[in-house]
Amino acid sequence: MSDGEPAGVGGGNADANAVEPAAAQNDTVAPAETNPKTLVCERCGSKILLPNCATSVCKKVFLPAMSFKARSDATAGAAAAEPPAFPADVEHVVAGVAGEALEAFWLVKGMYTFENVGVSHSVQHVKYLTCADCEMGPIGYHAVNGSRDDFFIAKSRVKET
Repeated sequence: MSDGEPAGVGGGNADANAVEPAAAQNDTVAPAETNPKTLVCERCGSKILLPNCATSVCKKVFLPAMSFKARSDATAGAAAAEPPAFPADVEHVVAGVAGEALEAFWLVKGMYTFENVGVSHSVQHVKYLTCADCEMGPIGYHAVNGSRDDFFIAKSRVKET
């Protein structure tokens, strides 16, 4: 292993004391797949997470439809269509709320890892994550009754730069 190369990379023997990727700690994590680029808000471009700070996970989770706090009067009063029913294996479904079931997330260990994120009040044991600058969201969630350090960002709701 050459200087500057992380353990397990290159042609040499891996260091016996090297820490395995988060996959060894959590079965839902894809081995060593971290976010290669900075994650930013799709709407305002605000930096949410630096590269290599999150690990890819796959799980079926409901997130409410994207919106931002400063809604226009035209959209605020619009009648919403009846939300579709979701399969039983989708976590955190909120009845009567429009949204989608997502499967691809970035797992962030610890709230202080984020560069810029807002956190909602708890809604049915879930706190939703938003861009702290423009309040667009939810971009992810934190399950209150799960691990206190696990925060999930939906890959489809942020951009990589």
